[in-house]
Amino acid sequence: MITRLSEMKSSRVFARRRAFTLLELMVVLGVILLLMSLVLGVGSIILRQSDDRQIRATMAIVDAALVEFEQQAGREIIFEGWSEDLAPYGEAGIVDTDAPNEEEYCGYVNGRIIDAYFDIPFEPYADPRFIAPVDQGGFGWDDNDCNPWEDAKNVRAKWLAATLGVLSQNPACSEIIAKADTALIGPVGCVEGDLNGEPLVNTYNMTSFIDPWDRQVFIIFAGRTWRESDQLLTPPIARDRDGTIRTDHESKFGVCRNRRPLLVSSGPDTYFGAWGDLDRDNDGIADHQDNVYSYQPEKP
Repeated sequence: MITRLSEMKSSRVFARRRAFTLLELMVVLGVILLLMSLVLGVGSIILRQSDDRQIRATMAIVDAALVEFEQQAGREIIFEGWSEDLAPYGEAGIVDTDAPNEEEYCGYVNGRIIDAYFDIPFEPYADPRFIAPVDQGGFGWDDNDCNPWEDAKNVRAKWLAATLGVLSQNPACSEIIAKADTALIGPVGCVEGDLNGEPLVNTYNMTSFIDPWDRQVFIIFAGRTWRESDQLLTPPIARDRDGTIRTDHESKFGVCRNRRPLLVSSGPDTYFGAWGDLDRDNDGIADHQDNVYSYQPEKP
């Protein structure tokens, strides 16, 4: 009997010793929450760094293809247009027969000079090379109703798609582009109807560049060569260090260096911040500061 009571007392003491107090439970929960926050914080940093490496590596590949193109051509890649207020010769839409042609001229919005040459058109959907069927040597852009760049905000993304199309027709450049991450660079897909309740997506002979944050990357071209007469205009047109005029796109997103095209991604905040103090996501960082560039542009 005494032994039995002794065993019962011992078991009750042992049970009391095994129980946690409220304070102990709170401490344990606090430690667990702290560890979880550390793990999540480290995980988000690693993911963000991975996305950053992915976009920069893909931009470097496109930039290498552009360099290859220009080395083979012996000149910079030529873009057709700027905004109306920066039209290189006269008013937009007016032909200037005294203007230079070939690589010295890049065209302008709403008008083209006779015999002018350019690689990248301002409006690919109005260019015979781009709307011609693929079997006739064109890009086949007009063979469908898919236009992912109808929004005016995506115009620079459309120019990048046109640039990727031009590069793809050069065997050496195409070989370089083929090394790019297919999760970011690939054929354009448009939803056209549905199949058994599921979206029906068709792909076309157009290439898009989507960053890891699911936004289209765009391209900025340097302006035309600056002329002495530009300083006589009101207001005078700015001259950049590479001897070109400063376009409105450069003023917003960064000035091209050495006439090199500049690729721009919105970065993690998904805002293409113009060069300024905007902070639309209220994270304490100006929108442009987390943009990702193919190289560091000059400050406007």
